[in-house]
Amino acid sequence: MKSILTVLGSFLFSVFVEGFIRVIIIFYHKEEFSLFGITNLPGLSWVIIILFTMLIISWLAGMLTITISEFSPVKHLVSLTFLFIVWRLFEVLQTYETEPVLYHISIVLISLTGIYLAFLTHKKTNATN
Repeated sequence: MKSILTVLGSFLFSVFVEGFIRVIIIFYHKEEFSLFGITNLPGLSWVIIILFTMLIISWLAGMLTITISEFSPVKHLVSLTFLFIVWRLFEVLQTYETEPVLYHISIVLISLTGIYLAFLTHKKTNATN
């Protein structure tokens, strides 16, 4: 039960933080709110910030999952990866007509990269201990 709550909690944390950052950007620029996509963002710099934030958030979610889980961190990261892929595919299905293909490819790759970086960080810290 703790394993399921850990993975779900890390995933929901990442969804909340990404949504909160989008809310801040949209309210600051008084634009229309959208939980997905980049076409409603006010400029290229905000697109870069959102993509970088996705990387950091997926890395943090992976590190949170690894830190809380006491055994089999790879199994927990695979579960988290599955949730991220399902979430990103849901995002692609919601925005495939309005967003560029490069965005759809990059959000999946960025999420996977963040989780992989969490795995490498965990592996490196365990190798030095």
